[in-house]
Amino acid sequence: MAKSVVTRRADSPALGSWLREGLGALLLALAAAMAVALFSFTSSDPSFDHATAGPVTNLLGRPGAYASDLLLQVLGAGAGALAILSGVWGWRLARRRCISLPWLRVALLPAALLSLCI
Repeated sequence: MAKSVVTRRADSPALGSWLREGLGALLLALAAAMAVALFSFTSSDPSFDHATAGPVTNLLGRPGAYASDLLLQVLGAGAGALAILSGVWGWRLARRRCISLPWLRVALLPAALLSLCI
């Protein structure tokens, strides 16, 4: 009888767990950066529609000023909800908790954010 050789495939549980934890950590970092940029938003900072020679007061500097201005102009209150939702999803993935029906949640995310914009 031939011995079966066990090989680790790309879809193995250990590798999938590691990738989910990494994605969770990335989502947590992104959520934290969004929250800091939105919290320190000042309308006097330079942005896509406001040129100024003054200093940037956003805690994340010029990229934070541009990102927070863009998020607030496009999503309004939904920008904060996007930061919170990204943090919750990141926390669940990093803690190895399951996100039920992830494809449905991602598909409905634009409609949920749009409803907050109105």
